[in-house]
Amino acid sequence: MIDVAKYSGVSHQTVSRVLNNTDSVSPKTRKKVLAAISHLGYSRNLTARALVTGKNFTIGVLGFDSGLYGPSSMLHSIQTAAKDEGYGVILSSIRSMDKKSLVEGIDELTNSRVDGIVVIAPQSSDLKELIDLKSRVPIVAPESPNPEKIPSVNTSQRKGAEIAVRYLLSLGHKKIGHITGPLDWFDASQRLRGWKTELENAGLTTQHLELGDWTPQSGYDGALKLMKDSGVTAIFAANDAMAVGVLHALHELKLRVPEDVSVVGFDNIQESSLLIPSLTTVNQDFSKIGHELLALLVRSISQEKVTQLRSEVIPELVIRGSTGKFRK
Repeated sequence: MIDVAKYSGVSHQTVSRVLNNTDSVSPKTRKKVLAAISHLGYSRNLTARALVTGKNFTIGVLGFDSGLYGPSSMLHSIQTAAKDEGYGVILSSIRSMDKKSLVEGIDELTNSRVDGIVVIAPQSSDLKELIDLKSRVPIVAPESPNPEKIPSVNTSQRKGAEIAVRYLLSLGHKKIGHITGPLDWFDASQRLRGWKTELENAGLTTQHLELGDWTPQSGYDGALKLMKDSGVTAIFAANDAMAVGVLHALHELKLRVPEDVSVVGFDNIQESSLLIPSLTTVNQDFSKIGHELLALLVRSISQEKVTQLRSEVIPELVIRGSTGKFRK
């Protein structure tokens, strides 16, 4: 640090502030110090840093072994946020979120000397198991049934669904079908709740419902069932992957999208804008969620008082070509 300070013409305290991302350094000075660090090949001695601060500047992430868009996107956002905060990440992936596996996963991470843990538990039963767990380090989660014990930050899944259905209602659709995700998943149950709430508030039926499992095949199967003598003019799929299956089924039935049937998904995956027609969908800001969740964990690690133990990020509807006005 002394060498970097001499090379860049600043004090070693300024170099320390740059390394710790404090706000009291001007952009010009920060740029000069970072250039000196790069030129001199400076790298931190993490062991020395841990001895001085009492922290290892490492967080653990306990995740479900899944390639699904939601959990994997959440993991990526947390890793990015941790890096921005100067923390390393140790990942522990488990195939089952039962209590035994959760305990073993948290013990493994704790024994790796992490400062705190993020648990990505997508199923409702897993969330209940979290409450009884004991840990020597702080734990946060995207969803928590008891924020007093495990603080949380996540997308408001219910409001996202309400926004989607409300938009379809504004287009004049009255028979709006829904293909759910697995109902033992928190996100799926909340999206179902949002769909149902908006239709009930409008005095409309909620009988046009099919169970899915997040896969395009289940979206395809659900759409075929919904279109069989139901008169459905719009379908809200609980994720974009199932919406892809819906579009394929409607194509096979020779129904035009959106002229005959409007389709809305949830997630805003990269491919959604490239479909034909492009998919109207609900966008989750995983980057914002990851940074807010990491900030919450860092405050807990620093033993700062956390006033808001649960917060929700409101998603946005991305309107594209798969939705249109109801036609008689």
